[in-house]
Amino acid sequence: ESLEQWKTSKDEQQLRTIVANFYSLIRHGLLYVEEGIEEQQTWIGKLPSVAYKTTFKTQYQKCIITILSYPLLPSQYKAILLILHKRIIPYMSQPQGLMDFLTDSYDVGDDAIVPILALNSLYELMKKYNLEYPDFYTKLYSLLTPELLYTRYRSRFFRLCDLFLSSTHLSANLVASFIKKLARLSVAASASGVVIIIPFIYNLLKRHPTCMIMLHNPDKAKSGDYVDPFDNNEKNPMNTRAIGSSLWELETLMTHYHPNIATLAKIFGEPFRKHSYNMEDFLDWSYISLLESESTRRYKTLAALEFEEFDMLFDEADKSEETNKRVLLEGWTV
Repeated sequence: ESLEQWKTSKDEQQLRTIVANFYSLIRHGLLYVEEGIEEQQTWIGKLPSVAYKTTFKTQYQKCIITILSYPLLPSQYKAILLILHKRIIPYMSQPQGLMDFLTDSYDVGDDAIVPILALNSLYELMKKYNLEYPDFYTKLYSLLTPELLYTRYRSRFFRLCDLFLSSTHLSANLVASFIKKLARLSVAASASGVVIIIPFIYNLLKRHPTCMIMLHNPDKAKSGDYVDPFDNNEKNPMNTRAIGSSLWELETLMTHYHPNIATLAKIFGEPFRKHSYNMEDFLDWSYISLLESESTRRYKTLAALEFEEFDMLFDEADKSEETNKRVLLEGWTV
């Protein structure tokens, strides 16, 4: 009741302070024990003492729903989403009440991080509480933007995306759209981002062999006037026409400037006999780790080096001749 009253009686700054204090109380978990709850009293911040689990969860849910209706700073929004699936949802009586809060997170300004953080909780509601969200894959597809590969939470996104696309019952059109979109992003992505995309696409093709037609289509290969039918601007993954496209972007990666990526991409030119990649081996790569891997690499043989030997740096020809304009010996430049 106090939280509801504060919502109308306090200004925006005071409400944000209340949210910050509440977050400090719950971010490390609740002082709540499932076993023996009927025999003990439990206190949580300003929440009243409760004796029964159902009563506790009902009161806690009312508290959470009210707090989330307060005006939140972007930093508070992200902080709450980070703990929502582990610290909040398990203690609510009906977590489905968070549906509106989570779906609205996809429309929070131009921040690409907020929707990524909401994925954990949405999946938790769908998996454990049978929440139906028909637009889930459409929203997931909308997160595939160039900015995604530069966010600090890209590893979290690809872990979850790998989980969401693991079902073999998904439509081939849907999976093909994710494969094609990621391939298109890889063309202009950072080296550390491409390192994630290549094994991710490989695993999707292994898991969904009906999409292999995108990698090897003799009819398209024979056509000299091939036009890619993929609609990169289509928001619905079922309507992108990706399944009729080809993954020419992967062949482009085979000549990538970074040797590790070029070598990794060549797996698509070989028979698909390799087991699926372990994505954990690729999610945390960065420019620094890529450079360190090159600097510490041990070569089996000496690298080929071609050069000419010179005994001197400067040309000793007669400098008085006007025709002789060179100061440095041929083969040297500044």
